[in-house]
Amino acid sequence: MIISDTSCLIILSKINKLSILNEIFKKIVIPKGVYEEYQEKLPEFIQIIHVKNEKLIKLASAFLDKGEAEVIALALEHDAQGVILDDKKGRKTAVKLGLKVIGTLGIIDLAQQKGIIEDKSLIIEEIKKKGFYIPW
Repeated sequence: MIISDTSCLIILSKINKLSILNEIFKKIVIPKGVYEEYQEKLPEFIQIIHVKNEKLIKLASAFLDKGEAEVIALALEHDAQGVILDDKKGRKTAVKLGLKVIGTLGIIDLAQQKGIIEDKSLIIEEIKKKGFYIPW
């Protein structure tokens, strides 16, 4: 099970490449907070799961946004294969808790390695044109 935060969904959706997630992972899970942030119709391969550990969400929300806190809590509850997070604080927190982390750029890299896309630089240019920040 791979659990995604909102940023990856938004970025890939804006460039019409959300299907990359399906081709790499087959099934993506998101918590309700991420769905509320995303605010668009979800494709069938994305499933919403409720986070049970409200105390962990509250604790993590002290220094992370709601979506990131729920992603981490859900990953810990379900012993997830990994999480998709772009925010630096969220990534650091997830790693400290023993979770495997990949970001949107890592997804694009993986898509090129698996032959899903031919040239990641074209995808990155599309992302930049839509106004998203690329940290390099």
